[in-house]
Amino acid sequence: MHFGVNSSAEICNEGIPKVVAQDPTTTNICGDILVFGETPGEHDKAHRHILHLWQEQGLFLGLKKSRFNLQVVKVFGKEFSSKGRSPDPEKVAALKAAGPL
Repeated sequence: MHFGVNSSAEICNEGIPKVVAQDPTTTNICGDILVFGETPGEHDKAHRHILHLWQEQGLFLGLKKSRFNLQVVKVFGKEFSSKGRSPDPEKVAALKAAGPL
């Protein structure tokens, strides 16, 4: 996709979920792609698979924006980890500190 094309965001927002949906160990949250596995081996296998699917579709990932092998990922007030999904403790503390409305 050439820079400056107005429809590029819409095309990406349609294409990303279609690719990510092909792998049950991968999810898409507003353009962020999360790859997970119960073991490092499962994670790496899923990661290779999604990168292969990405390449098949002619899509590119920005390495400067990419993060690999994270134990905890915080997105939109949620925390994803080996313990599952939970509210981000920093956001919860900020809400408690703000007090009642």
